[in-house]
Amino acid sequence: QRMLELEAHINQSKDVGAKRLNELAATYKKAEEVSKRAVEGLQKQVDDYKSQVQALKADALEGKKREAAAAKQLKAVTDEKHRVETLAQERLEQLETARRAPAAPAAAAAKP
Repeated sequence: QRMLELEAHINQSKDVGAKRLNELAATYKKAEEVSKRAVEGLQKQVDDYKSQVQALKADALEGKKREAAAAKQLKAVTDEKHRVETLAQERLEQLETARRAPAAPAAAAAKP
């Protein structure tokens, strides 16, 4: 009788253990799926941020190119302004010299 009770108890313990093992396996499987989805979601975020960084780098490079082009244009315009100012000053000096030149011979001719 005692052997049958022990055997029944062992079988019952095995059943409880198997049931608990199945529950743990199911819990593990669910946790694994949740973790997998979380990792996939995080990987998508990483990929999105990488794309954003690449886009920002491209924008920054384009901005630097535009800045360099604008600086080059500014220098060209500044150089042209300086050239025009210099030419204008030279022309004014020539006109002033020409204006004074006829006056000198006329003044000399007026003196007896």
